[in-house]
Amino acid sequence: MSAAGHAASNVLVKASGDRMVFRTCLNLVTALWALPFVPFVALPNREAFTHLLIGIPIHWAYQMAMLQAFNRGDFGQVYPVPSLFLAKCSIGSSLLGY
Repeated sequence: MSAAGHAASNVLVKASGDRMVFRTCLNLVTALWALPFVPFVALPNREAFTHLLIGIPIHWAYQMAMLQAFNRGDFGQVYPVPSLFLAKCSIGSSLLGY
């Protein structure tokens, strides 16, 4: 489900006229959709905040890199490259016990 949503959002970003504006709107709509669930979820522990502070700029850089890549290449050429990189990072992290 997550992969399908991620791929669909990237297709919509690629097809939009102003990709930066569309990506920003997509992020805002996602945040607004999640907002009603906040009261029902406990705050993360202190260690999780460290990971969030590291992960947020990495995620932002990934999104900006994808926007730049979409300006330079076709979706089928651009999308698999960072996805494979992220898969390698995930597998490596799990093998190292993180």
